[in-house]
Amino acid sequence: MLLMTKRSNRLLALASVVLLAAPLAACTSGSAGNSDLIDIEMPISTATPAPTGSLSGGPASPSPSADASPSVPPDASAAPESSATPRPTSSIDASTITGNENIEDEKKLTYAEYRALNSDVVGWIKIKDTNVDYPIVQSHDNEEYLTLTPTLVESKAGSLFVDSHASLSGQYAVIHGHNMSKSKIMFAQLTNYGNRAFYDSHRTFELTIGDNTYTYKVFAVYTVDVGDVKNAKYMMFDYPSDIAFANYMNDTLATLSKFPVDTTIGPDDHVISLSTCSHNGSGYNKNRFVVHAVRQ
Repeated sequence: MLLMTKRSNRLLALASVVLLAAPLAACTSGSAGNSDLIDIEMPISTATPAPTGSLSGGPASPSPSADASPSVPPDASAAPESSATPRPTSSIDASTITGNENIEDEKKLTYAEYRALNSDVVGWIKIKDTNVDYPIVQSHDNEEYLTLTPTLVESKAGSLFVDSHASLSGQYAVIHGHNMSKSKIMFAQLTNYGNRAFYDSHRTFELTIGDNTYTYKVFAVYTVDVGDVKNAKYMMFDYPSDIAFANYMNDTLATLSKFPVDTTIGPDDHVISLSTCSHNGSGYNKNRFVVHAVRQ
């Protein structure tokens, strides 16, 4: 997942923050079929990482000057109380999730209903012949939807969510989801792509982004050990050019695939990665089952 340049070290640090703050905490039970684990090294990149803030919140507010006087209402005691409804939070510790919990899906709403209820709903994904048929959310904080549903109800099933470091409508994004293997919900059946027969017969899926629905073609699948963060090559979000992006998709990510690759990514393509935890049957671990797909 070499001698590293100062810039690639910054990139590695970014990937480390993402992995340790969210997906690693989301590791759940499941099976990736017969997928072989891959232990890989992170390549040197000339990409300039985008500035990152704290994963637990938005950009820091400007520091007030030392001689600035705070603005105080004429009568502070008469200031009205805020009527805003506090945003729900979850009391569940994401690190306790195993995927063996017997959790039922909450009642499904329509896409329009989810969007009206929660402005964080940015899309919908549907993979035929699986239970993957869910709204997708995105927060500034990768941890928030590990234990919150799209309706903002706490649950160990959480939500399918877009990594906070990229937009779902951009050139490249990663969608994370728990592998709830016992109840077969969320991304549990994503690991079906580790079976060659399923892979061959389910090469496409539908992804709605905003108001538009697209077909995506799967071009690579694999299981990777991200216990060493350098192995998480798919968590790279910044590229110096569109050509560099295409080269990375073809020469780095596609080469990891368990099955032969018959698709070449171009500089104008849009790629989505789907990521969930993978188990070897011995309990919590740090393996990820990853599916890469390109918009048609």
